[in-house]
Amino acid sequence: MRKLIPVLICAALSPTSAAWAQLLAPNAAGVSMGHLNYVVRNMPANRKFWIGMGATPVMMGTQEVLRFPE
Repeated sequence: MRKLIPVLICAALSPTSAAWAQLLAPNAAGVSMGHLNYVVRNMPANRKFWIGMGATPVMMGTQEVLRFPE
């Protein structure tokens, strides 16, 4: 009985199906990207760089994010 309880707990907590990340469909060049995380030291210079690359500032709640056109 003592060995059965942990097995039942694991079975109850395990997901019933796999979780898959959903990416957007690839563009004409075949590129599809979900998101990018990295650490920056100079936030204004980083923001200027990405806006220069075509990003537009968008407010998501209380945070500003840079979004590229689809």
